[in-house]
Formats: sequence, structure tokens, C-alpha cells
Amino acid sequence: MGVILPVEREFFRSSESNLSGTILITKMLKPEKIQELITDYYVAVRGMDGTKWAAKFAQEASIEDPIGTKPITGGRDIFCQFYTNAVNEHFQTLDIQEQNIFIKANQAAVSWIFEGVTHQEVKIVFEGMTLFEFNDSDLISSFKVYWNPTEIMPLLTAKSNK
Repeated sequence: MGVILPVEREFFRSSESNLSGTILITKMLKPEKIQELITDYYVAVRGMDGTKWAAKFAQEASIEDPIGTKPITGGRDIFCQFYTNAVNEHFQTLDIQEQNIFIKANQAAVSWIFEGVTHQEVKIVFEGMTLFEFNDSDLISSFKVYWNPTEIMPLLTAKSNK
């Protein structure tokens, strides 16, 4: 894993708004706690278990994967189905390793490298970045992932050269 860079703690975003629309933070997570939550998240990804992956999210969370697509909402059952469609239906194995982690207040940005083998025996390696926001219950409330689907999607249906 790469470098963990905690950034000064200040109020800058949260998942709650008051009536005026101002975003409030009611509980500031410590950088060590956010690091633990991120580590747990990536363990769940590597475990290829949609239910465990979805359990890392708040029921009211929003998932934008990749960034620019319509956010996925609706709770853990829908998140689990999303994971199954995105991961289990395409990959027989995967590994994703955090590279650099930047933490500020209840948010983190994580760069990573993904390596997987599809059911057609095609090896896929690519890099990306995920932006996490955590709520007061230590769950992911906002999740935005940057990667290039234009390059990756054709590989998911490609046949192996073996």
C-alpha cells in the first residue's frame, strides 16, 4: 500500500444538511478510523462478496461508478446487485490494491490498481481513484469512482488468446 496522507481536519462536507442547505458534520471521524474503514472496504472488494461489499454503505448512500454515470441509490440490496453485475458476472479473480490515500474530515480519496481475470481468461489491469464520504455511523454515504470504461468494457467480453 502507498502513503497515507492525513490532511488538516476541518468542516468541509458531510452527508447531512440543515434547513438552509448548509452541510453539517455532527461527528468528525479520526483519520485512523477512516483508514480502517477504507482497509475494510478493499478487503470486501477482494473477497468478491456483494453482500459484504454492500454492508459497507449506508442505506441512503449514492454510488457513482464510474463518475459521470447516473448515481445508484436505493439501499444495500440494490448495491449488492450492482456489485454482482459489475464484478462477479465478469471476473473469476480480482485484486485491487490501494496506492495512495488522502484523508480530510470525513472524506478520503484513494488511488488504486485493479488486476483481474475474466471468465474468458482475459487479464485486465487498470488504475483509478475512488472518492469516499463517510457518515456518522462509519458507513459510506457517497462513493465516486474514476476509471476509463471506454478502455475496459471491451475487454470484459474479449476472448482469451490462450
